[in-house]
Amino acid sequence: MRQELETLRRNLENRVTAVASDSLRQLDMGDLLQNHLAATGTKFRLILEKYPVVERIFVVSECSCRGDPYLIRSTGQGAEWVKCARFAEPEFADAFSGHRASRSIPGRDQDKELSYFQSGTRPVVYVSRSLPVPANSKEGAGYVILALASDSLIRDAAAKAGDLALTVREDGRGAIFGGESRQPGFDAAVHGGPMFPLWTLAGRLKGATVESLAEDQFRNSLLFSGAVLCCVVLAIALSLRAVVREAKLAELKSSFVSNVSHEMKTPLSLIRVFAETLELGRVTDPLKLQEYYRVIHHESRRLTQLIDNVLDFARMEAGRKKYRFANADLARLVSDVLTPYEDHIRSSGFTLSVDLEESLPPALVDREALSQAVLNLVDNALKYSADRKHLSIRVWKCKEEAAIQVADQGIGIPEAEQRRIFDQFYRVSTGLVHDTKGSGLGLTLTNRIVEAHGGRIEVDSQPGSGSRFTIFLPISPAGSEPRVRQALSGEPLAQASHH
Repeated sequence: MRQELETLRRNLENRVTAVASDSLRQLDMGDLLQNHLAATGTKFRLILEKYPVVERIFVVSECSCRGDPYLIRSTGQGAEWVKCARFAEPEFADAFSGHRASRSIPGRDQDKELSYFQSGTRPVVYVSRSLPVPANSKEGAGYVILALASDSLIRDAAAKAGDLALTVREDGRGAIFGGESRQPGFDAAVHGGPMFPLWTLAGRLKGATVESLAEDQFRNSLLFSGAVLCCVVLAIALSLRAVVREAKLAELKSSFVSNVSHEMKTPLSLIRVFAETLELGRVTDPLKLQEYYRVIHHESRRLTQLIDNVLDFARMEAGRKKYRFANADLARLVSDVLTPYEDHIRSSGFTLSVDLEESLPPALVDREALSQAVLNLVDNALKYSADRKHLSIRVWKCKEEAAIQVADQGIGIPEAEQRRIFDQFYRVSTGLVHDTKGSGLGLTLTNRIVEAHGGRIEVDSQPGSGSRFTIFLPISPAGSEPRVRQALSGEPLAQASHH
């Protein structure tokens, strides 16, 4: 509010300066001549018509070379000549006494010859300017005084006050604008400054008080501080969550490296032991030799599968995994996956049940990638079956989709863990799942491969009752068409992330 009052005061100063500078500049020494009274009256009339705020104009002679000093003042229609004997009249006395005490305001005047003063007895602002004596002139010095009506000046400024209720008080006269006479009723006040030394500009808000504004400001600040505090707490919580997740991810990666190292070391150790035994010729029994060959072959395939999983995961993470789609018989594809592992499955004590529906429509798939996905499910079923060792493989048509199911009667997966088993490096932390070594990538890769084929994978599992993983793939032309176009373009199919 104080700033608004300062702005109003500056507007008043600029208004007075502009009116006075334009008006007084039109008057000169020639206006002091009595025989120029008509022309001077015309100038006065034009000024009064242009600026209604101008109340009276005086042009005064300080020279007595033509007799006593005299003046010319404005009237309603022009100007009149007045002898010095009437200078004592109150209207003239205020203007003349004020002029003698007037002073210029450096840096504020548009015309450096202007001086400003207030009389204290009339609500008028006076502006005066000396009239320089022309060279070779017999006239004496003179000056011109402009009387500006205070109420008109203030009314023009108050129209721009907006929500501010303005009151102007003048020393010795009380309120001259606004109707308030006591300063305690205001919220802010500023002095009139050097141009209006007798004035005080005071104001208060319309329809509000400083107290109510302070309460609103306090309430808003409190709400803002609360919001900032909540944001800070949320940021801290998110930061802690990110730190915890990074720590868990680092732990999972460390566990992954350890598990992969163990997974690689085990088949390599078996291959090396059996190869050394065969190299030394310690085994001659044909059946025993066949068993050793089978173990070496199985462990080498197991090692190859593990390495393929790691490499494929790295390609997927880097966005460089490419799929080569072609029409394939899913029943034949699953049969080809199982054939090399059938002996190993049965020798591990498992009973195997295979149900492959004949005459399935061909599906557009990447044979190598989908074979790897099915093999990962079979490998998981073998790993996590303890007492009841039964493996069931089924392929059938389900509406417009082909379904591939791998079921076991193993330890099962708790419902709370089923959402996370497809996350990278994640492994269930209890029971046989925790005790069995693994990379934590098999189900992640399987899920990403299935999603890349436009399909989905579903899990049905209960602890102690086994697990059923079912892959659903589109086999209709409408479902295959987008992948056909992308495969023909040579671009890798977009990978969908599991959440």
